[in-house]
Amino acid sequence: MGNFFHSKKFLVLLVILWVVLLAAALLLMLPGNGLSARFNRQYPIAAQAAQPSGYGPYGYGVLMGTEFWSKNSKDHQPFTQLYEDGQLLGPADALHAVIGTRGGGRFSLWNDGFLYFSSSDNSDPRTNGRQYTLVLPNYTLINWSLVILLTSTLIFGFYCFRPMPKIAKNRYLFYVSIIIVGIAFVIPRLAWFVDYPLPLIQQDTSTYFAPVRQMLSGHLPIFSLRTPGYPLFLTLSLGIFHYLKFTVILQSLLTLGSALFFVWATYKTYCKLVICAGITMVAHVAQPFIVENDFALLSESVYSSCLVLFIGFLMLAICTQKARYALLFSIVGGYAFWVRPSGIFLFGILLFIILYMVVNSYPRKNVFCLALPMPIMLILLLSYNYFSFGSFTLSSIGDLSLYGITSVYWEPDASFPVKVNKGIQKFTDEISESDKHLLNTSWDPIKLQPLFADNVSKAVYSFKDGVYNNPDLHLSKDAQIELMRKIAWKAIKSHPDMTVKCFWSTLYVFLDDESSWNGNLYLDIHKFIPEMYGAGGLAKDEFISREYVSMPSIPAISIKGKKGEDLQVEIVPTLLYKINREITYYLRKVFDLDWLRMGYFIVLIISMYMTVRSKLRIQSIFILFTVSSILLLAGVTTALVTTMSDRYPSPTRFIEVFSIAFIPLFFNGHRRTDQKVAKIRCTP
Repeated sequence: MGNFFHSKKFLVLLVILWVVLLAAALLLMLPGNGLSARFNRQYPIAAQAAQPSGYGPYGYGVLMGTEFWSKNSKDHQPFTQLYEDGQLLGPADALHAVIGTRGGGRFSLWNDGFLYFSSSDNSDPRTNGRQYTLVLPNYTLINWSLVILLTSTLIFGFYCFRPMPKIAKNRYLFYVSIIIVGIAFVIPRLAWFVDYPLPLIQQDTSTYFAPVRQMLSGHLPIFSLRTPGYPLFLTLSLGIFHYLKFTVILQSLLTLGSALFFVWATYKTYCKLVICAGITMVAHVAQPFIVENDFALLSESVYSSCLVLFIGFLMLAICTQKARYALLFSIVGGYAFWVRPSGIFLFGILLFIILYMVVNSYPRKNVFCLALPMPIMLILLLSYNYFSFGSFTLSSIGDLSLYGITSVYWEPDASFPVKVNKGIQKFTDEISESDKHLLNTSWDPIKLQPLFADNVSKAVYSFKDGVYNNPDLHLSKDAQIELMRKIAWKAIKSHPDMTVKCFWSTLYVFLDDESSWNGNLYLDIHKFIPEMYGAGGLAKDEFISREYVSMPSIPAISIKGKKGEDLQVEIVPTLLYKINREITYYLRKVFDLDWLRMGYFIVLIISMYMTVRSKLRIQSIFILFTVSSILLLAGVTTALVTTMSDRYPSPTRFIEVFSIAFIPLFFNGHRRTDQKVAKIRCTP
């Protein structure tokens, strides 16, 4: 019997079991086949109890009840089906406004237990006498199938892994890690590449295109609002490929390349932990906000790739003691804050690593290669900005943000123009008494953060009597920035307690962020495509109009009406999208847990204590602490200069998974840097 479990027949049986379970899980999940019809769950709907949804004449809503939701407690149901007298309705997952205004059987089941639906002929479902039935897959059977599938996969991997020699095992784990990262990268992005091949345009996109147009027309660019990293990337992409679609493809490939490089860097330094690197990168590349960033014309995608490369070169520079890795580490770090000014915190990491190299007597060549590029890149940027628009600063975005976050406690001052003082008084008067009471009495970050965040956008962009872009003040851009800086610092000096509250609430929400796994590419497309087809704004831009206004027909995107208010855009939730949402749900159950955040802070504190206690002598502990501190430093930097946005935590969210996955570094024999033997580090 023992020989059977080590025979090829047993491996063949495992493979057959794996294929059968995978097919069963997919068939149970996908509607329209005999297996799912046999085991699915059917719920009659009390249509007479439905109420108008409030989103239009054809939409109705009905609460499914606690008994239904206790058996189907998923935060989304992409494979839900709704039947009207036995006839399938749809499309599913429609937006509330689309259900209400267009009807036609559209429906959506939401995580608050409400079903929003319409009848097939837009009649009133309460009085048309038809029977409505909601059908859902049997997720209990699906979950058990997936558990057995995972178990059989692990057994199969173990039996392939067990007889291998040591070096072959390390190489086997490396290839397995590469494969799982590649799969985790491809699956969430298939829906975009196949069904919705359009770049996502957001409000901030236009601020990156101003210097791009200058460079493409042969003029020296002005980086007054945005640092040069992402505009240079856009210019290079558009100069070669001419279409924004290829830009987002390059961003996606950069995300994949940086993730695979991190796995390779771990293989070269701590090869027994390469599977831990694979798990960390799965959490990164499959994160919904990272997927959205890859397809959006914003700097977050390139920035997050820079951070992953930064960590990979950090490990190589410290473990291999090769000068070229130290040089590349510093260059990537410098480009990271060229892409996003908030990356300036990487200078703290740089100084800490320089100290480590000096303490542990690294070659001078390594120290110089590490120490020079980042400061040189910073000085170059500051000097260029000084000579191009007269300000020795990274960009003006920091002044704009500081002006915005202090808006709730602005104060008039005799040194400000009269119109500005009137505007300040008007803005503070518009803040409700309940909000003022909350500001003065509460330290609850969950309540305070939305208040600060909502007023930033209002103060900077919407408040007509403010400073930014106010033609009545007759001030140049530089004078506007200087005046906003004075207003912000006046508020900070007068109300330091409010400043501390803003910092505390932003840092808390940044570190406790739950939005990174809540992103939804489908909803983003719904939101931004109508704006691009609108009558004005970015739709007038040459690059954007070429791909939106003159866009070829895409089956999954239905566009009706003319530009402006009559425009109707509907995105069809395709099969690839539904599969993506289902896989994201399970990944979120693994990587978006409260204990993960708690574990991160425990690892950070213990590794900091051991690093200080060892006087920077234990290499593995130093690496664990340095990388883990990136998330905290990113949060502190964000809290110092701006308020929270869903976009900000996502590039560093994988650090939590890194800190837990790389816990074995604690048990690396407490090897000091000058020792030659290690338990985990190895040469592949």
